[in-house]
Amino acid sequence: MNTEMNNSAPSGGAKREGQSERGGFGWFGEVAKILLPSLVTALIGFGIWSTQKDIEQTVEKNNRMIQMRLALSEEVFKRQLTVYEATCKEIATMQQALTQERNGKKAADSLESLHLFRQSNALYISDKVETSLSDLWEAGINVMMMQAEDEAVKKRVAERIATAHVHMKDELKVNELSKMVLGSGDQPK
Repeated sequence: MNTEMNNSAPSGGAKREGQSERGGFGWFGEVAKILLPSLVTALIGFGIWSTQKDIEQTVEKNNRMIQMRLALSEEVFKRQLTVYEATCKEIATMQQALTQERNGKKAADSLESLHLFRQSNALYISDKVETSLSDLWEAGINVMMMQAEDEAVKKRVAERIATAHVHMKDELKVNELSKMVLGSGDQPK
């Protein structure tokens, strides 16, 4: 009787319908074991590729922005240098006119020219330089208005000229320094 019960009772090791000998789910289990790692690998690869493309686009966009900023900064620096060179010529002309004929037409014209030049190039002249040029213009007006030789007024004009030159040089050095810091030689190609 015990023998009959043992034969009729399902044992723990008996196969169920649809199961293979390995304990899986038949042919579906075998296919899943093969395809699942490949599918997971493909999904991870796609995710990595997508992220890499996003990073590359961001880097390219940032490189274009840096190149554009550097080109713009370089153009502004060139124009500023041109304006400051012309300003120095205007100052030299004014200084010469004031020393030769302080009440003459040439002196008045040079002061007016400096004033108009300063106003028309305000975009490329820093506030410090603009203030220096304004002070210089006022000192030049004072020289023209004086009746007798006044060394203090002439000295003030010379000081204003020196101050304007120092401010322009400082401004150009700061711009050149920022250009070097940005690394114009390290521009992306």
